Amino acid sequence: TVLGYLNHENPYLKVEALKVYSRIKGAEGKVLYLELLNDNDIGVQKEAILCLAKEKSETALGKFLAILEKSEDIPFDKRGQLEACLFRALGFYGNIDRPGIGLLEDFLLEMLDRRLSPGRLRFTTGMLKAISPEIIVACCETLGNIGTTKSRKLLQKLNKQKDSPWKQKAEEALEKIAEREAA
Repeated sequence: TVLGYLNHENPYLKVEALKVYSRIKGAEGKVLYLELLNDNDIGVQKEAILCLAKEKSETALGKFLAILEKSEDIPFDKRGQLEACLFRALGFYGNIDRPGIGLLEDFLLEMLDRRLSPGRLRFTTGMLKAISPEIIVACCETLGNIGTTKSRKLLQKLNKQKDSPWKQKAEEALEKIAEREAA
């Protein structure tokens, strides 16, 4: 059965079993997905995050935000991949308001601002290297899904970075925001 493969020692088989289990059980598997956030394998963790995000689990959203707030606790070799996955997961929830945190867009902009610059939106090459391109791309994608006019300034600055891996994603996010505002 699928459950047997969820405990398999091969991480690839575990991830594939989780995908199948998620398609079959959906939201009923929430407890298992939450448990798998603590798995040793980054691939399993990322798939568990995706399963929870698809179900728009409020419990999981709280965990995602807590993990992102304390990202320095994530082992360095996994941090970039896990953070990027978590930032993308926020896009599934929409720009909802969280008590004590505010809108997800505000949380995301604050996190980016804190990591990208010592001062308010000061972009220098050195500071951009401090945060992985994968994370910036993920944030651009999420801002494209949930962002409003507030996100424009940051996305425009990211869009001006020539030859950056996030330039296209920042541009796409700006277009999506413009489309939503025009509707």
